[in-house]
Amino acid sequence: MAKIRKSPKPFTKEWIAEITRKSQEESAARAARRRAQREKPLEAEDRVVAWIDILGFSEQLAGADTPEKLRETYLRLLRVQDYFDLPTASDDPDEQAEQNTAYGREVLALSDGLVLTASLNSEAGQMMTPYDLLMSFVGEILEAQAFCAIHGIFLRGGISKGLFYFKDNILLSPALVRAYNLRPRPRQQ
Repeated sequence: MAKIRKSPKPFTKEWIAEITRKSQEESAARAARRRAQREKPLEAEDRVVAWIDILGFSEQLAGADTPEKLRETYLRLLRVQDYFDLPTASDDPDEQAEQNTAYGREVLALSDGLVLTASLNSEAGQMMTPYDLLMSFVGEILEAQAFCAIHGIFLRGGISKGLFYFKDNILLSPALVRAYNLRPRPRQQ
């Protein structure tokens, strides 16, 4: 049977008033933070966005019922991330991060896929035409896809251009939705 804990202070009017005051202050602070979030400008950027789906990865992850199988799945994802220039998966993370910054490139791992983006307003983009920047991005994706295929990791995906917002753990992007919907799907029989 659970024990009933005694309050560290006796239930007095002053103690109840203090608890009530603190609760009201916390509620007011929370309301102010939410109001600030709603009122701040949404700074979405025009980007090239790709969705890359790692074929068979969700099944492998679902079947990872031992630490060894989970590690095997993890290593497979690291290999894919490395081919797609994620700094933390690179042999030289600082150099890769610097290059990604110059190209305005971001790589996000989401379960069985990757989100790749490149800014059209990046440092490298200022020295290239939008077409050259786009073709560079597409070429890097094709090269990474070829390296993955050589190692038995097959991918599918789509690429789009449009608004992309990723801040405070919120990802909103009509371009990502279009890229995701462009990926080839298995035929229904």
